[in-house]
Amino acid sequence: MRVERYKIKAWKGEEKGLLIDENEEWILVKHMPVDYIIDGYKLYRRMFIQKRKHTKEEAQIERVLQLKGIQKDKPVAFQFKAVVDTLKWCEETYGLFVIKHLRFHGL
Repeated sequence: MRVERYKIKAWKGEEKGLLIDENEEWILVKHMPVDYIIDGYKLYRRMFIQKRKHTKEEAQIERVLQLKGIQKDKPVAFQFKAVVDTLKWCEETYGLFVIKHLRFHGL
């Protein structure tokens, strides 16, 4: 189990999550809006992550999550795929999801 903080280009503040899986393009986490609370999944594109952090604070959160019995389970049948295929899977599996869109000049 690993909790990390992410600084994402053009986003204010940092995002925090329980790392579920990753590949060369994506990072899948269980989103943590506040310490010790899990609220759904988030999928981050690596190219927009400026910094990843794991400090003593995140290690403490990991210990509490373990004591609470929180599991680092991946969504059933989830696989990293092309963007369109991943969005299609999310829509078919969950029916509703949020896409946070940002414009970056030069991308």
